Amino acid sequence: MWPVKALDEMYRVLRPGGTAVVQDTNRDATDGEIAREVESMKIGKLAGLGVRQALGGLRRRAYTPVDFSGLVAETAFRTCEVTTVGIGLDVRLTRP
Repeated sequence: MWPVKALDEMYRVLRPGGTAVVQDTNRDATDGEIAREVESMKIGKLAGLGVRQALGGLRRRAYTPVDFSGLVAETAFRTCEVTTVGIGLDVRLTRP
């Protein structure tokens, strides 16, 4: 599974005590949250429609916070700190 390999490579190149940060779309983000995010961008209606569609597509391929934590459990990191920020996830992985 390539995400596990990618996270294991992050672990390998981090020095002890180092922290990697991964920011991704949150699969749990609602259509309303996506609409509010796009509105905050202050772009035109046509552009906003395109951005909403793109973010919806990204959301379908994204992880939930629980899923991301489960993915990290399969890596050398074993644990992580996941917080939701708007429609995104902020994942912090620290190498002991």
